Amino acid sequence: MRHTGRITSWNDEKGYGFVAPDSGDERVFVHISAFTGPQARPKGGEVVSYLLGRDERNRARAQAVRYADLPVVSSGRIAAVLTATAFLAALGALSAGKFVPVWALAPYLVVSAISLGLYHTDKSSARAGGWRTPENTLHLWDALGGWPGGRTAGICARAMISGNCDEMWLV
Repeated sequence: MRHTGRITSWNDEKGYGFVAPDSGDERVFVHISAFTGPQARPKGGEVVSYLLGRDERNRARAQAVRYADLPVVSSGRIAAVLTATAFLAALGALSAGKFVPVWALAPYLVVSAISLGLYHTDKSSARAGGWRTPENTLHLWDALGGWPGGRTAGICARAMISGNCDEMWLV
């Protein structure tokens, strides 16, 4: 279970500090190595979310710490968006450099847009309890080259389900 609290003291030189839990319990030790992902170093006063662990002497220790006001973005989502973006950017660069004809870029963009639209329509229909797009149709458009749009739609759908539609744009 995740806990929340405020960093009440922070020694940046040594890379540790203490969190005052919102529950009013005894303060919890936190080390800089307990912060997950690329986050700014704390200064003190930040609200954090953490898992409660114990050190070798059975003292409370914060683990898997993150700033409470930042949404969670999984590395799988980051990889999916980066892959789709890198593919389309590379294709565009090859086209601009005259290595690939410009007309080769257009089908990927069109099919990706169609795939994105189909996934969006499918998810909207599912929420409304209406007719869904058959899965084999979605996969066919992905296989025809629309996978960048399909991946992006999947990420957006998961963000909408989690209740944080903006999290996909933090990538």
